[in-house]
Amino acid sequence: MSNYLKGLDAVMKARGLFSVSEISQKLGVHPTTVYRWIDANKIEGGRAGGRRYVDLESLKEFLGEETLQAAKIY
Repeated sequence: MSNYLKGLDAVMKARGLFSVSEISQKLGVHPTTVYRWIDANKIEGGRAGGRRYVDLESLKEFLGEETLQAAKIY
């Protein structure tokens, strides 16, 4: 991963946004699953630097705080 993307990921995490790949790895689901959740408006997501990011608060509402804590997302 380039220094640019590492820096972008750090900025996004500070804003409560996590990359689709990071979310999928920690939850043990395929990235396509996370993209489908975004496309179905089950969770909020956006784009930056050619990557898609997921809003932590909307993910918490969708999956529940206990699930996120178990996956060690925050």
